[in-house]
Parts: sequence; structure tokens; C-alpha cells
Amino acid sequence: MSWSGIMERYKLLPNDALIAATCRHYGIKRIATFDEEDMSTLV
Repeated sequence: MSWSGIMERYKLLPNDALIAATCRHYGIKRIATFDEEDMSTLV
């Protein structure tokens, strides 16, 4: 799924969606963030 698809599906801001897409591409399952609201939908 592309970063724009992730942005639409999870209602993320563009930068957050790009980070999520990059993590997905490299198989990263967890990241440290202070922004719990946006990233909690991806857990």
C-alpha cells in the first residue's frame, strides 16, 4: 500500500503516512512516538 493509501485509510497527515509506509516497507513493527492519537490506529 502506498503512503497516500495509508493516509486515506488511517486518516493520517502526509508526514505520518510516509513514516508508516516506510516502516511497513522495511518490516518495522513498532516505532517510538509522542503522537499516540495518530499512530494508535496502526497498532
